[in-house]
Amino acid sequence: MMKIRDKYNDYKERKEAQAFFNQHNDEKVYGKDYLIAVVVGLIVTAVLGIIMEWIIAKIGINFSYFSIIVGILQARAIRRVLNKSGEKLAIMSVVTFVLGIIFAQTIYMCIVLPYFNIQILVNMFMFCVKYMFIGDFLNTVIYLFGAVASYMALKD
Repeated sequence: MMKIRDKYNDYKERKEAQAFFNQHNDEKVYGKDYLIAVVVGLIVTAVLGIIMEWIIAKIGINFSYFSIIVGILQARAIRRVLNKSGEKLAIMSVVTFVLGIIFAQTIYMCIVLPYFNIQILVNMFMFCVKYMFIGDFLNTVIYLFGAVASYMALKD
């Protein structure tokens, strides 16, 4: 009976040590992990951002508070795909959140236009980048909260 308890205690100590190591070691994040984080972050944020833009257009009022939820869901998606977290991945999450929101706004604006070409896409993207920083101040603050939520959800 004592052997089983000793083995269980050893197993428990190894798991705790591994969890501590994973939580406090940023060097475990490799280059491919950053690439995966960027791809997953952009895709999740763009898809959820398009849904957010659609909701805003349908209800007729600004519902940008949804961006906080988008930030949290995006960080959780990155964590689930990589099974890692840390400050460096959290910074990547913030960058992909901001870019994903801009991509989502650009794509949604291009979808609702009667015709499409690459020049319109580029112009819409530049407009959305400018609007993110010099447009509606309340939206900028809310998107900043979404970026902070994304950072906090992945930082650990």
